[in-house]
Amino acid sequence: MTKLNHRRPAALLAALILAVTAATPSLAQVWNEAGDAGDLPWSVQTPAGLYALNQINGALQSDSDVDLYCIEVLNPPAFSASLQCAVAADPSIWIFHFTGLGVRHNDVCAFAGKTIPLGAVGFGTYYVAVAPFGRQAASSSGDIWQNALFTGPRAPDGPGAANNLQSWSGAVAIPGVTPYTINFTGASYCGTAVPEEAHSWGTMKAQYR
Repeated sequence: MTKLNHRRPAALLAALILAVTAATPSLAQVWNEAGDAGDLPWSVQTPAGLYALNQINGALQSDSDVDLYCIEVLNPPAFSASLQCAVAADPSIWIFHFTGLGVRHNDVCAFAGKTIPLGAVGFGTYYVAVAPFGRQAASSSGDIWQNALFTGPRAPDGPGAANNLQSWSGAVAIPGVTPYTINFTGASYCGTAVPEEAHSWGTMKAQYR
């Protein structure tokens, strides 16, 4: 009869802790800007992880910098995005469909946030942009939103509303680097990290049979 090789419980526990620890980075619910996120769909930054995406942290490098991130909306009724702010001249928030078509924009600071409210998007892939106050998103036919400040969250209403994002123009000067934080509900990662749990657990089972 083959003698079973029983390992000590302490060794099994140590291996389990190691496996879970190795998987932890892919479960993070906060994304920190990697380098400088691009400003247009072909240079968008794609946060990668698993499950809910609760927060993005980044920084605008100048009054001409715009940061664009890819997100996934799997629960549209619960989706909202709120860019933290203290005064009206803080950076503003924009939401685009993955095709580049505008969805919502807000430059009004209320209750410490420039917020894209519930019910603004459907199921699928979207881009969220952070731009200096006064910056204008434009398509081939002009500004996607009218240049009307302090109007709250609104759908595209400019001459370029029917076409996709191609450029940015205008800005109110900001001093140096401007950090920002976007808080989400109902959002998830656009890029999915490869889970490590299954491989780690399979390796452990092979060792402890």
